[in-house]
Amino acid sequence: MENNTIYVYTTPTYKNKGWFKIGQTTLDAAERVRQQDSTSNPESLILLDSWPACGKSDIEFHKFIESNGMSKTRNNREWFDIPGGLSDIKTLWNKLITSVARPNSYKMRPHQQDCHDKAVRALTIPGNDSFLIGAVMRFGKTFVAYQIMKSLQAKITIIVTYKPNDVIESWRNELNDHIDFDDYEFFNAKDTNYEDVVSCEKNVVLFVSAQYLINESGSKNKDWIYNLDADLLIIDEQHYGGNTENLIEKVSLIGAAKKIELSGTPYKTYARGVYPEECTFRYSKIDLRMKTYCIDMAKGLVDDLEDAGFTDEDGFNINKFFAAENGGFIFPLKVRNTMGRIFGNFTFKEQKAKETHLICPLAVRELDQNNLDHILIRLPGVQSCIAMKELLSKLIGHEYHVINAAGQGADVVTNSRTLIQTINNNKRTITLTCGRFETGITVPQWGSVFMLHGGESPESYFQTVYRACSKNDAVGKKEFYVFDFDPSRALELAYSSSRIMKKDGESLEDAVSDYFDCASIYMVKGNKFAEINSEELIQIYENTISVRDPAKAISSEYGMSHLNLNASAIKALADVSAAKAKTLQTLMHDNGMTKGVIKKGRPKKTQKEKDALKTLKKVAEKMKTVCSRIPLVIVQKEFPDLQSLLDSTDSTGYFKNITGVTLSVYRDMVESGALKYDWQNDCIIRIYNGYSTIRPEFY
Repeated sequence: MENNTIYVYTTPTYKNKGWFKIGQTTLDAAERVRQQDSTSNPESLILLDSWPACGKSDIEFHKFIESNGMSKTRNNREWFDIPGGLSDIKTLWNKLITSVARPNSYKMRPHQQDCHDKAVRALTIPGNDSFLIGAVMRFGKTFVAYQIMKSLQAKITIIVTYKPNDVIESWRNELNDHIDFDDYEFFNAKDTNYEDVVSCEKNVVLFVSAQYLINESGSKNKDWIYNLDADLLIIDEQHYGGNTENLIEKVSLIGAAKKIELSGTPYKTYARGVYPEECTFRYSKIDLRMKTYCIDMAKGLVDDLEDAGFTDEDGFNINKFFAAENGGFIFPLKVRNTMGRIFGNFTFKEQKAKETHLICPLAVRELDQNNLDHILIRLPGVQSCIAMKELLSKLIGHEYHVINAAGQGADVVTNSRTLIQTINNNKRTITLTCGRFETGITVPQWGSVFMLHGGESPESYFQTVYRACSKNDAVGKKEFYVFDFDPSRALELAYSSSRIMKKDGESLEDAVSDYFDCASIYMVKGNKFAEINSEELIQIYENTISVRDPAKAISSEYGMSHLNLNASAIKALADVSAAKAKTLQTLMHDNGMTKGVIKKGRPKKTQKEKDALKTLKKVAEKMKTVCSRIPLVIVQKEFPDLQSLLDSTDSTGYFKNITGVTLSVYRDMVESGALKYDWQNDCIIRIYNGYSTIRPEFY
């Protein structure tokens, strides 16, 4: 039989009835549906899906559907009454083709296949026990991790995450719905026990929350988890607590042979140099273009800062502005007026668009209005979300259904299924969060994110904004919007993330250009928004932002790789005796953390091992302290760049007096890679060029 396609379509009315037409064509499926979409049909036809016929005919499929208890309808040989809809149709098709009754049968996309192949290749090399998948949201990390698990022939796989409520459904459904994983069974650790797992006739995936492992209270014995002798350990959303002492200690007790860490924003892990390049897969491309509109709330919305509780010395603080207690805002009138102006085309219709379009996202003329139908708003905390729901329900409740996803309570949406159902049932929605639903969930309808909080870490920021980067074929979504009401923060994070992800030997300009390949940033110029380029971003950042707090940038952990410290540097930093001095590699190995080498069979950490972990933390903090004092050296001695500092002498001991370590120790940290040369050099140049504008009292 020639190569052709099975397709499924319906109408809005028939979809509600559970009626679907299943046909076959050698044409493009969409074209074939358009041919049948005529005046004889009172409603438009909706193409739901299509797939290769795999040598089968639609007639064979029709007969198979009937043999499984489904009946024809509309007196038509191709229309069927299938209450379960497309999922049941695809389940029946897969059952016909593979004998496995599951709805999903898709294959890995090329970039997923590349990740899978690299991970399997790395993890089968002796000595490589761990692999990092650093891939942007919507990559399909769950699916790829399971495919790696299958290729490694793992009998017992343990998944650990700090975000259990957000991701458990994704992990469970991916395993239970795809035909490739029919020989695996999913268990939730808090609802099962050792006997259930070891007696399972299938391979096992055990889902465990980090909180469940760490929490020592409760009567349930958790030691059985450590005795499973797992083949594979997966740390999901690794950037959320994956490197905390408590979790490291518990994870080290899981005797897994191999480990995979997953993160959409593994910036800190990259910076620390934990993984060699052959044990890392990076993917930063997103399906849709991100457009960030910078709106200065302090200038454009809050007309009287002092009246809003801010002094000229303190400046504007967005978290303070939206702070709330007991379900009410601290500055209720100011917040109400501000939100009224943000949603101005609904609340202040008498205002002309030209007066509001720079502060009212919904009035920006060039935007796709479909992307403003479903909005995600990030706020500072639970109380702020509670207060904002009450405010917006009164302010624009006739236009938007407001969903509170923060905290607990009868009116709070806490699971993804309810959230998606609520969004599907309403034409326009606003979802309020202070962290929930920032991982492990796909909501194609979200087209815009409003950043009304002051979070500054790249991990937190991009986890939030990328929630809107899922395609929505129903409206032909090609881009998504971020409205950042703290412009300096938006620019700083674009700049910083580019520096963190910059490859060895790559210029900063090229790294920023790579960022702009997937994103655009718009700032107010005159009376309109104008897009800035990579050169402008660097100039704006270096001339206006970076000089505000040079110590903050130069002492960032993103510019450090602690594992490269040698024994002499550790001694100088931590002030330990020569006999006790160890390399960080040794300390990490002692605690089961070196490149994924996971210790087996240790029932509990010794006090010596716990002390070693504390030493690691102290050493990292000492490094930050030293670097935070470098700006004073640059200002006092007028070093224009890093190399001039490294080439200098310290006959008077000025460097140690200021930083706490000798210049030779600092030079050694740079040369060993513990302090990244490019990062230090970039900071020092910016400090030198801008130090005259820095307040003397800073030091």
